[in-house]
Amino acid sequence: MNTTFLFIKKDLCIGGIETFIIRFVRWLISHNYRVIYIMPKNSEIAKGFQNTIFSSSVEVLEVDFDDFFWIKKCNINFDRGEKVLAYAFDLWYFVFLEEIKNKYKGIEINTFYWIPHFKDIFIDDYFSCPVNKILRKYLASLFQRIDANNNIVYVNKSHCEAFEKHYSYKAIPNVFKFYKKGKYAPPFDYNLIREKAKREKFVIITVSRLSFPHKAYVLGLIDAFVRLKPQYPHLELWIIGYGPNEEILHEKLSSINVEIQASIRFIGAVEYDELKVYFHKAHLNIGVASALTDGAITGLVSIPVRHYCYNCEGYGYIFDNINKGTSSEPGKPIEEFIEEVVNMSVNDYVNLSKKCYDSCAIPDIDSYYLSMLKNANINRFKIARKIDILFFKLSFLFLRFLRRILKNDN
Repeated sequence: MNTTFLFIKKDLCIGGIETFIIRFVRWLISHNYRVIYIMPKNSEIAKGFQNTIFSSSVEVLEVDFDDFFWIKKCNINFDRGEKVLAYAFDLWYFVFLEEIKNKYKGIEINTFYWIPHFKDIFIDDYFSCPVNKILRKYLASLFQRIDANNNIVYVNKSHCEAFEKHYSYKAIPNVFKFYKKGKYAPPFDYNLIREKAKREKFVIITVSRLSFPHKAYVLGLIDAFVRLKPQYPHLELWIIGYGPNEEILHEKLSSINVEIQASIRFIGAVEYDELKVYFHKAHLNIGVASALTDGAITGLVSIPVRHYCYNCEGYGYIFDNINKGTSSEPGKPIEEFIEEVVNMSVNDYVNLSKKCYDSCAIPDIDSYYLSMLKNANINRFKIARKIDILFFKLSFLFLRFLRRILKNDN
């Protein structure tokens, strides 16, 4: 019997986690796997994802987690002997997965907390002493227990190291604690890249959620572009993105020289399946996380940069820095890399494109996804303690209540 994939995710908009989910779900559907989406009430689904999520191949269960007794209404028909791989993308929903696991004790459900990034999610940091110390001690104990049972996917090494440092524990080694950098890609298109290598117009592209300081490199990239534009008149900058700090970006753009502004194109939000159209027209991809590999698998030269930094500091080409897609280590001014790509020969550009492609393209995605489906908890019968479930249910409701009060005050 095939493994069933079950996941909880509030909102499926355009972002790295969401595109991973959609790619994986589409692969599962094409290979006749069962997919169950526990959709929190009032979730927003990106237009480009709706045909996948709301197809007859995905079982969508809308759940109101504001209801303390939601688990009684969350009814899933599992078959005897069915195996389930279950993902959640924040800590509250992971604990709720554990509650589902507790309800269906006769089913093999392997639960995983996928850690999206390592800042803004340390709950204890939002409280003052002594509450933060008490909470950190409790959470440290929780993370030690769930890590020891192989319930965590850290995605990359920097996330793991941040959690180890913050909560003072050592993660147990496991190949699936880190998500493999790369995606399925069609064959490398030499004709497209050779034509692009002429660089009569040079388009720099960045794709990012406009959330600062996490993706503040975008502001630094604009500064770098302003400095380089007079020397390289054929430069253009395309910014694809949306998010809570879009207004800050527009303020930044309005403050620069009008002539230079004309070479900066703010495109806004673009559906995931349409990104490749823009990548095919661009010459250099600068950014963080999954947008880098999305560009690289089209043959686009791609450079990871530092996140949580208002300057734009690059690490070099993605094939030498595949693990720095989400790094806070200092880098070099991005201008150095831009000038290098602008001035290199046609052959060097084509070779560079091919190396970026090769570092991120996974020709045998089937083997990777099949091995991922086999990932399992060390003890599948081990479930979060009742006190943990109670704590997270109460804190979830409290935070929702607090948000409503703050929203009404504004």
